Amino acid sequence: MDISLHKEYKIDQIGMVVVDVEETIKQLGNLMGINNFELINYPDASKEASTFYKGKPANFSIKIGFVKLGSIDLELIQPLSGESIYKDFLDEHGPGIHHFRISLGEKDFNYICNHLKQAGIEVLSEGPGVRSKSDWVVFATREYFGTDVEIRNIK
Repeated sequence: MDISLHKEYKIDQIGMVVVDVEETIKQLGNLMGINNFELINYPDASKEASTFYKGKPANFSIKIGFVKLGSIDLELIQPLSGESIYKDFLDEHGPGIHHFRISLGEKDFNYICNHLKQAGIEVLSEGPGVRSKSDWVVFATREYFGTDVEIRNIK
């Protein structure tokens, strides 16, 4: 692996799975003064989603709260319906940090995703980005460094 690639990594998101997004937002505001979250339902019902869960087409929905904290997005994820990696996490661990995200251009995205797959790292879930012109893949890296990693392709 070309280890110089790490210089291009930008950790730009910490994803947390929560039981109730709106209650968590309320508590973050009350206790820490963190406000101005953007709420999104994913996938957007007006668009055809092409999400996958453990290699199979998935039909799940989540409610997401985003807020920018410096250069990092804090993403709060509440599973709503269907089987997903977020529901699995909540069932197995309770609320907590689920993943960090690295955003890359398409060439580096393909390179690192292929490298992780060749190393035998399982793809847990993948799909189109919440915002246009991006895709994401979540890899099962928890056993290696304590959390899963999401790789985002910015097109």
